[in-house]
Amino acid sequence: MKPMLKFIFRFIFFWLVVFFLNRIVFLFSATSFFQEATFSHVLRSLVSGWLLDLSTIGYLLPLPGALFTLSVIFPVRWITRLSNIFVAVFIVIYCMICFGELFLYQEWTTMLTMQALLHFKHPGEVFRTAQPHITFLFFFLSIIFSTGYILFYLKRVAVRISEKELVTGTRQKIILTTLSLTVFAPVNFLMIRGGWSAIPISDSEAYYSSSQVLNDAAVNPLWSLAHNILEYTTHQENNPYMFMAEEDADAGLKKMLAVEKDTTVYFLTTEKPNIVFLILEGFTAYALPNFDGDNYAPFLDSISREGISLTRCYAAAYASDQGIPAILSGYPSTPKISITNQSSKTKNLPSVGRDLKSLGYETGFIFGGQLNYGNIKSYLYNTQVDVVLEHNDFPESVPSGHLGIHDGDMAPLVVSELSKAKQPFLYSWFTISTHSPYDIPVPMKKISSGRENNYMNTIVYSDKAIRDFFSMAKKEAWFSNTLFVLISDHSHFCQRDIGIEDKEYHRIVSFFYGDVIKPEYRGKKIGSITSQLDIAPTLVKQFHLSSEEYDFGKNIMNPYSPSFAYYDYHYGSGFVTDSCFISRKKGEKDVFISSCKDSVVTGLLGRQHEIFLEKSFLDYLSR
Repeated sequence: MKPMLKFIFRFIFFWLVVFFLNRIVFLFSATSFFQEATFSHVLRSLVSGWLLDLSTIGYLLPLPGALFTLSVIFPVRWITRLSNIFVAVFIVIYCMICFGELFLYQEWTTMLTMQALLHFKHPGEVFRTAQPHITFLFFFLSIIFSTGYILFYLKRVAVRISEKELVTGTRQKIILTTLSLTVFAPVNFLMIRGGWSAIPISDSEAYYSSSQVLNDAAVNPLWSLAHNILEYTTHQENNPYMFMAEEDADAGLKKMLAVEKDTTVYFLTTEKPNIVFLILEGFTAYALPNFDGDNYAPFLDSISREGISLTRCYAAAYASDQGIPAILSGYPSTPKISITNQSSKTKNLPSVGRDLKSLGYETGFIFGGQLNYGNIKSYLYNTQVDVVLEHNDFPESVPSGHLGIHDGDMAPLVVSELSKAKQPFLYSWFTISTHSPYDIPVPMKKISSGRENNYMNTIVYSDKAIRDFFSMAKKEAWFSNTLFVLISDHSHFCQRDIGIEDKEYHRIVSFFYGDVIKPEYRGKKIGSITSQLDIAPTLVKQFHLSSEEYDFGKNIMNPYSPSFAYYDYHYGSGFVTDSCFISRKKGEKDVFISSCKDSVVTGLLGRQHEIFLEKSFLDYLSR
């Protein structure tokens, strides 16, 4: 009995120390996210999640504990080795999860999730998106810390049974086995569920701060990822957002999207213009004065003032593999799951390109990187895009960065491909240079305070690349008959200190531009609340096609369309109307952030938010 107790206490203490040390490393890596927090407030994150830590240990303990019991009864060397191998494997897994988050947090500001893991189907592409020092840090820290922990475990914690501690008598063996089952097993179960309380432990147990990064630091990453994987698997079949009867949600969404009059303002001068989407990687609206921002992208700002600007447009998504379907298919970012990772479902999505193919349009998608990231290529082919071009389809002589071909070098290549396309065409150019690791081929300058200086430099670079693209495109015969749709795939942290939970973080660049816009609509600003989800149904209406398949979008050019937008982020989602907005954490009904002054209005937005969440996930399950 004494050897077992000694082993259990050493085992628990060992893992608590491991969790503590790795949490310190995480905090050091993320200091730029909580610079205003007091030292004592930061220190709380080291201990706030201790119950989650114990729960995690509760999951890790049963097998080593059982093997320890066996090693006392049956002194066979392979039993001890098996226990040590199990612990060593989980040490390595834990360290890779922890230090993987160092890499992930710099770009997504989120803990490791199943959705992020799915990107590792193509590991080469994942590490190309990481800044080199982050990639080095991941491998270096994973190896060093794993090795150190394993050596310490083998020397100080691992099973070592002396001959006098061996259980030889049958009666002693029965007593030891009985105690293990009747005492240690229930205690271990209580560790896992977080105690006697009626509600099992959740990650909310570790939350203590208004700073999400400090809450994330407190949450045990192994526990968080394991539960996220479990949720992901469960949500393949069940909707976690069932707030009301399905028929009530159906009726609610229809009411939200209802219009007093089904009409459309037609702003095109021709029936079949070419369409070119410029999907701007991670572009914040706050880089353009026309969108209430600062002047980091003067060219884009100037042409936005010559077209139709959607000045209060919001991204429905927070990652490219969600944003592209939101734009081209009017499909919402489904919480916790990216639909592009499931090819069987993307086959059934609507698509503006597929709709226009019925009018004789050729469709294409051009990207300077690799489209296997996020399974975007599968989505494009499933929505019947004719021409899909990525990094490997262009000459090796073209200069490339860490992720692929820089926007400045892609600009002439895109113009060339558009000039080869059969008219009328709908093509998309997905830019790349504003994505981490920001290795643009020009020197970085100090143009912004804070940690986003490099990102803002890439905005300046990409803006010049797009200026060059238009300078070349204007010389081509197809240019005068082309509508350009410039829109961000998602937003990004920028020079302004805006939290990801806030609606303003999700404001994006979105405007129509081109000679095919009627003169009376050039320079028009649409100030109603719009979304990425509204682009596809708006465009198909311009071609007198049905938009019925786009269940979550509005026709922006219908003056009677409602003014609202849904947005999603890593650990929550929000809902915006003209009056105010609310933001909620995933899985919680209580409002996390609200700008509403009236509780009645807050309740109304909450209801609309619930309807949208429930219906979007039900739609995902039905695809």
